[in-house]
Amino acid sequence: IQWRPRECILAVSTVRGDTVFHYSASGKRLVTEGKHSKRVSVLRWSESNLLLSYGEDKMMVVSKASGETSSVTHDQGKYLHADAELIKWADCSALGAQSTRDGEYLASDSLLLYAIKGRKGLQLHNIHSAQKPIQLSFSATYGKIVDYFVVGARSLVVAFAKGNVCALDLLSAHVNDEVSSDKFFLNSLD
Repeated sequence: IQWRPRECILAVSTVRGDTVFHYSASGKRLVTEGKHSKRVSVLRWSESNLLLSYGEDKMMVVSKASGETSSVTHDQGKYLHADAELIKWADCSALGAQSTRDGEYLASDSLLLYAIKGRKGLQLHNIHSAQKPIQLSFSATYGKIVDYFVVGARSLVVAFAKGNVCALDLLSAHVNDEVSSDKFFLNSLD
């Protein structure tokens, strides 16, 4: 279940893979069928009213608030080696029309981030690009990823279970290189 308070839209997923949009202002209800072949496990609204749904079929579907499909990514084992976790939209609005390492441009709500491989790595996926997602790997000594977020105009900050926090530059040609990293917490963050 995901609530979008600004537009008063409630999105609810079903075990059959459908998504139901409830528009509280108008009282209307829209059922979108067939976007997923299995249970939907994640729903996330973006700042510009795009809804990401991710299911057990390993498909990421981006829908508009009207229910219309905007984009579909079917993994088929190409990119995800385990279930995606901690799926988030990166608010890239502060970046403007910035070019990434592959020459693609990031606009607001164009970048999805998600943890993979037992939360030991991240993938950055530009939904407007045909390029495969960018894999980010980290030192095994950091432990599992606890959380991450985009800060300012271009920094990705990642916190790990063993107390480490690192920052990366999203627009760098070497995005996988840590800009800074340190152990800020003596105890586990789990």
